[in-house]
Amino acid sequence: MSYAIVYSSKTGNTALLARTLEECLGKEDCLYFGPPDPRALAAERIYVGFWTDKGTCDDQTSAFLSTLTGQEIFLFG
Repeated sequence: MSYAIVYSSKTGNTALLARTLEECLGKEDCLYFGPPDPRALAAERIYVGFWTDKGTCDDQTSAFLSTLTGQEIFLFG
């Protein structure tokens, strides 16, 4: 199954989690790795990581999440 890892990291902690996730899953089926970007939408499963601002995700991640249409989603932070 193809996957993408999309993340937003303010202090580096979420970026560390994203890199660890990629190492565990393997790079073979990874279609995209990086900040929120429409290219990630081609994946069947999307891992979305973000830092929390006053109890919710940042604006860039929120905008990305609103574009999802049927992919399996895994949130982390």
